Amino acid sequence: FIIILAMEVTERMSDVIPERDDVWLAAIELHYSQYEALVVSGEEELRRYRRCSVAVILRLLPGRPLQVLFLQRAKKPSDSFSGDVCFPGGHLDAPETSEEACERECMEECGLNLRDRSAFRLVGRLDDRSLAKEHVYDGPLLVSSYIYLQTIPKDLPVRLQESEIQDYGWVTLRYFVSRPKEELVEPHTLSPKRMARRTPAAVLSPLVVSYPSIVVPRKEMEPRRKGRRPMRIWGLTFSIFSEFLLPLTRNTVNLNDPPLLFDDSPEDTAIDLYKRARL
Repeated sequence: FIIILAMEVTERMSDVIPERDDVWLAAIELHYSQYEALVVSGEEELRRYRRCSVAVILRLLPGRPLQVLFLQRAKKPSDSFSGDVCFPGGHLDAPETSEEACERECMEECGLNLRDRSAFRLVGRLDDRSLAKEHVYDGPLLVSSYIYLQTIPKDLPVRLQESEIQDYGWVTLRYFVSRPKEELVEPHTLSPKRMARRTPAAVLSPLVVSYPSIVVPRKEMEPRRKGRRPMRIWGLTFSIFSEFLLPLTRNTVNLNDPPLLFDDSPEDTAIDLYKRARL
């Protein structure tokens, strides 16, 4: 019954949100277990890139909603992504695979052992994503994204690598699909100085560019505690998460669109800059 209902939900997922999160989860698993991700392969092609991988981790505990895990990077002046919200993950250490790197980095950053198949199941993966030379990285970067489901029905301890990660939150997945895009997505404006840190090509232009973002309020995050601040999801994490959500809802924006502009610069200049940074 669950599989038949999940198939029906998958067909109309863009328009209807199931009332029961377990049915919705079944539909997610069904979709990504069958999805054939676009993966960069071949030794010669892979040598062109620095490589990293991340984990989109889901859990559905008894009496609680379906949730997804986000981390927040530690604030460091030398880090171009200082304080940004992210998924667990990091760079590959040869000769490991992208999946092995994803699982190792997750263990290092938050103490969750994705390699323990009695506690987590690999559901599937998203398309590989490449970032351009003009970006802050030393050469093109290839990002591989994997989807995991926690199968143990209890809270697992999260132990943060404090030198790299300052906070974490299990966020209700329904929050991202329960309201119109116009209410959910808001611009996150970068100054020319911040743009230059992330995309060196930006120093050639005085643009003030705004990227789509989602601000997650404290009430949508676990564990709940006083003093914690909302999380802003944007940039690469927003892009990966949007790709994850697109088969499930039309609520998110298409990241192939150019960013929003908030100055008087010619639009074609801004779009050209954005496209160069996305090659």
